[in-house]
Amino acid sequence: MRGANMAFMYPHKLLDRLAKEVAHYFDLEHPITHKARYAEIVDARRMFIFFASLYLKLNTSQIAKYLGLERSTLSHHMYKAAANIRIFSYDRLIANDLDKFMHELQKERE
Repeated sequence: MRGANMAFMYPHKLLDRLAKEVAHYFDLEHPITHKARYAEIVDARRMFIFFASLYLKLNTSQIAKYLGLERSTLSHHMYKAAANIRIFSYDRLIANDLDKFMHELQKERE
């Protein structure tokens, strides 16, 4: 199960690093916190929300505040991100790379 053994002190301080890492995989003209609904920003946000929730163990209010979204929309994004990772090989590759990044980040913080 993804992110099951992850534990970070002050995980909210890692949101910028996670956002920057996620942005590497998407052709973004704007940061993921931008209000635009371009498909690549939405896809990047979904992956960010997925990893911030499962790996950093942040609650929806904290993630929503960082992204400037309504908290209630995050569960939809989580569901879509999980489905995309299951269905699409490109999303699976990104998720696997981000998984490695998160494990390296955890080792770095020990």
